[in-house]
Amino acid sequence: MLTWLVFFLGCSDPEFGHFGDALEAYDQGRAALSTGSPMVAAEAFARAGASDPGSHTLIAWEARALRQANEDGMALNRLNAGLQRFPDASVLRYDRAALRAKMGDIAGASEDLRWLYANERADPIAVGEDPDFVSLRTDSA
Repeated sequence: MLTWLVFFLGCSDPEFGHFGDALEAYDQGRAALSTGSPMVAAEAFARAGASDPGSHTLIAWEARALRQANEDGMALNRLNAGLQRFPDASVLRYDRAALRAKMGDIAGASEDLRWLYANERADPIAVGEDPDFVSLRTDSA
């Protein structure tokens, strides 16, 4: 029985190919995030993205890991590159808006939010409650 288990674990399914590699790297990234290793996670998500270049979600995970590592500039670069490849990816645009707001780029954050609202990809109430957008709030008093 143990022999079959070793054989099974040692074999990769050629049917999944690069998707299997991407999934394995994604799992490693999630595990690294849960253990407090965001840079290790970012590297794993980057490998996952290289294995599955058609996934904008993997770019978002990499950028989130970079943000957790306080590498906001690198995260912004990844989000910008991702949006060049996937201009309609609302998760990338939302994450970029949040990061821009955090970095003090109010005009850039507003630009991304206007796109999200115009394309009905974000709820203004939910955005208003998101702590990432606290810098966009105004005092009505």
